[in-house]
Amino acid sequence: MKSKLVFELPEVEADLGQAIEHYCSWRDDGREHILQKYEETINWS
Repeated sequence: MKSKLVFELPEVEADLGQAIEHYCSWRDDGREHILQKYEETINWS
């Protein structure tokens, strides 16, 4: 499988913001945690 460029969409940005808010409500490293998961997801090939 060839790697393809990933573009962020406004819809994804809103969902990511909600996920960050949720994780921050119960994890001290919530923002860093969800952004790491997001990076892993978009870099998957």
